[in-house]
Amino acid sequence: MIHLWRGRQYLDITDELTLENRLHQVIPQAFFCLEQLAQGDEQQQESNLQALLSLRELIEFMPSLDHQYDYKSDFYQQLNRLDGQLDTVPLLKGAVDALRYLGSYIDEKTLAAVLNATFSTGSSPEHAIGYFVGIMRTAPELVIRLPLLVNHLNSLLQQWDEERFIQILPDLRFAFSQLNPKQNAELAQYIANDIGLDTQALSLWQSEFSAKQMLEATKLNQKLQQRIKTQGMISWFEAKKTEKGDHSHGEA
Repeated sequence: MIHLWRGRQYLDITDELTLENRLHQVIPQAFFCLEQLAQGDEQQQESNLQALLSLRELIEFMPSLDHQYDYKSDFYQQLNRLDGQLDTVPLLKGAVDALRYLGSYIDEKTLAAVLNATFSTGSSPEHAIGYFVGIMRTAPELVIRLPLLVNHLNSLLQQWDEERFIQILPDLRFAFSQLNPKQNAELAQYIANDIGLDTQALSLWQSEFSAKQMLEATKLNQKLQQRIKTQGMISWFEAKKTEKGDHSHGEA
């Protein structure tokens, strides 16, 4: 509807009043449908997320159309009504919590408490990843504003083996693809500081890898590690690593 309005002159639409009225009619109808966000399978939930993000775009667009109408307050009230109803759909819960935070309807302390509970020991890793992806697809800037997001994700990934990581890699890759170059640089610097890397020596190389290439590389690494274990070469590599370390200290 937004694109139709913006392209009305190009499309030679002369009845602007009817189109404007239709935009005003769509929003209350969409509010009514928000209660159905928790319904459906995984594919339906993806469609629900897209619909939610489109509704947010429409809500933000309406004041530019008519300053007398601002649906933001009603929108956030509807989102608040969903509190506690989306626990079984982490993708949408993450999206809704991100929107409520951006709209100042929940504060950082409240969001941090939800993050701590979602990523706590004993919670479902898939649930936590779904929640994280929901936030990133809705408000990727939060990964910069709330380092707690990265800290929790890092702790969770450290508990996983490569097979589990491979399964979730496409979702993570898509989530981080929402960041712009500036946000990528800020996130890289935060991670560098966290692991003790000299930020003066930090340089970012922007490389394009397809999801297929990343999966193939990870699987190849997994096969190599398995072959090394099978042939009993782990101890040999460890010995070489130790020798290299001793040699470096000797030169120093």
